[in-house]
Amino acid sequence: MQMTTAKLPKQPVATADLAGTTVTLCMIVKDEEALLGKCLERAAGVWDELVVVDTGSQDNTVNIAKAAGAIVLERPWDHDFAAARNFGLAAARGDWVLYLDADEMLCDEVKEQIRLTTKNAGVGAATLVFRNRLPHGNVHLSNLLRLFRRFPDVTFRYPIHEEVWSSLEPCLRRSAKRVSALTGVVEHLGYQMERAQEKNKKERDVTLLRRCLGADPTDLYSWYKLLEVASFWKDDELLTGTVNAFRGHLPALGGYGLAGFPFAGELLSMMVQGLYKADANAALLFLSPWADRISPSAAYHLRMAELWESVGEPLRAAAEFCKCMALRDVTRDQQLASVRPLLGLSRLALMRGDLWEAWSHTENALKANPLDREALLSALLICREAAGRGGVGDFVKAYEAVHGATLELSATLSELAAMPGWLNPEPVAA
Repeated sequence: MQMTTAKLPKQPVATADLAGTTVTLCMIVKDEEALLGKCLERAAGVWDELVVVDTGSQDNTVNIAKAAGAIVLERPWDHDFAAARNFGLAAARGDWVLYLDADEMLCDEVKEQIRLTTKNAGVGAATLVFRNRLPHGNVHLSNLLRLFRRFPDVTFRYPIHEEVWSSLEPCLRRSAKRVSALTGVVEHLGYQMERAQEKNKKERDVTLLRRCLGADPTDLYSWYKLLEVASFWKDDELLTGTVNAFRGHLPALGGYGLAGFPFAGELLSMMVQGLYKADANAALLFLSPWADRISPSAAYHLRMAELWESVGEPLRAAAEFCKCMALRDVTRDQQLASVRPLLGLSRLALMRGDLWEAWSHTENALKANPLDREALLSALLICREAAGRGGVGDFVKAYEAVHGATLELSATLSELAAMPGWLNPEPVAA
């Protein structure tokens, strides 16, 4: 339901003589009437000045922003997010800058933390926890720097996935200010599949990232983000093409140049998916030398574990699954560093015929995410193995008593019913 402008919490537009610990909320928008009202309602009370850069809206976006008390600046879209951010930043007059998109919703806890942070003389910037809700109950958390003191020399760079740290860090160092990590959550709706498709994000991101790489083929971050786009959209052609193009520039990167790259594990994992999807041994030969050369990565250990599992090395696979799980607090990705390795350990236990251990790992995976389709299928298969169709029925009753009749459970039951042997009512093992 769209929010009417009458419901918006209008705040006074700040003037040039703002003093103390004032906060300017900076935004760039285009055709965001569906979410902007809700975003500004959730952000009420955290900002003293609202600067909105509109890049060509054809809907009611500008009126919603003005009704909330925004300074609205018009700037034609030129395929450069950093330029648009800097345009708004130049107009900001607050002591602090908070920047958000219309699909990012502040919770009350983080708003209180932001206000307390701006009163701390020793802090110059802060990260916020962004929560991305993915299909089937999966959640990805990430700490993003979105709040900083308005130093004169701070600007954004990169046309896409713009960042401010490279110019902010020297200012923090000179002023002896530190970065604080806030724990309050910001709900990010941008990569819910329907919204991403509506906003044509895939084509936009691919175009901008290729433009960045055309200007600098050694830009590891843009290569990584392009591979990430291909993986998110499950575009095998884009993934393989990007990996092959990236390999062509490896000599210029001086032997990959990945050792100090913070996303090296994720990048390598996506590379082997594009290079050696059907050849696990070749993938292991490619990945193994990097174990001690890159920063700890759950994605790297998970990929290694799955490869060792596929070539029949269960002990090595188990060790890698455990390394992956040990990084849960580092990655803050419950799907990557808990559900997936737990289900891997469950599969290894089933290979040994240990139903109880398999059930224990699967049960823990379901506790982390009750809607995960693979975890549900694992639970149903174990119950069928232990107690036939009656065991499946018992699981379904117990699950629905807690979580209700979810779509994920229904779809998994349909998948199970199509498997060979489903009609056999007797348990295979006691």
